[in-house]
Amino acid sequence: MPLRLALYQPDIPQNAGTLMRMGACLGIPLDVIGPTGFDMRERALRRAGMDYLATADVTRHGSWERFVAALHAQQFALREQQRRGLPPPFGGRLRGVGQRGHA
Repeated sequence: MPLRLALYQPDIPQNAGTLMRMGACLGIPLDVIGPTGFDMRERALRRAGMDYLATADVTRHGSWERFVAALHAQQFALREQQRRGLPPPFGGRLRGVGQRGHA
């Protein structure tokens, strides 16, 4: 399974921006799992200085369940967190990833 990054309910755009930039530079796709604590529309991200968004492979998911369903739909095996093929999630600064991220 190719490497992917997963950002779970990020609170601030700077953290998301860092992972988007890293993904764009290294060619690693990023899954952003909402809800987010900031506006994720392309126009708002560009205004925040994230002009590398065009080169990043970012997929937005409205919830953890939608994220898992999307991966399942792509034929990824669903086992316990790392063993089931899910990328390690990065959580929001205040909440972390919660119980779902440690399942």
